[in-house]
Order: sequence, then structure tokens, then C-alpha cells
Amino acid sequence: MALRFNNIKLSAPLEKQEGGYTESSVLAKLEAYDMLISLAKAPNAAAERISYEAERLRRLPLKRVKGGLFSKNGYSVEQVDKLIEELDSQIIAALKNK
Repeated sequence: MALRFNNIKLSAPLEKQEGGYTESSVLAKLEAYDMLISLAKAPNAAAERISYEAERLRRLPLKRVKGGLFSKNGYSVEQVDKLIEELDSQIIAALKNK
């Protein structure tokens, strides 16, 4: 599945792995990051508000696919975690410019 966001550029599609993060939780978190990055880039955005929302977003849990006999595949935990770290640094960089 190709993910498309305005402010998130993926160098490669996210891989699937057994027991990874669920698609719905990853998409929800990435959509929230995309909106927050848009807000952070806006010239009239308040840095305190962005910092608060970034902290709330970091705490948003990512659910894992249930294991078992017929376990399903989810998005790669390592790739998603690395992507989220990159997005956090983009937000921090945008806040330093305010």
C-alpha cells in the first residue's frame, strides 16, 4: 500500500512483518504527524501549542497485530519507529525557526 501525505516523504514503502503495528494505528499516527508538521510550518503558529500537541502525539499508542496460529502481518516496527523519530526531528527543527 502506498502512503501519501503532504509533509511525509517515504524513501521506500513500509514493509510488512509478522506481529508488526496495525495499519489503522500507523495511518492514524502518520496523519496526525502530517497535520502537525503543516501547523508547525505555518508562520503564525504558536510554538507552545505545537510543543503540546507533539507531546500528545508521541504518547499516542501504536497497536500491534495479534499473534497466534494464524497471525497477521503489520507494518515493520523498526521502520515505523525510525520514521516517527525523523518526523519528531522535523517538528523540532520547525520549532527552532519560530
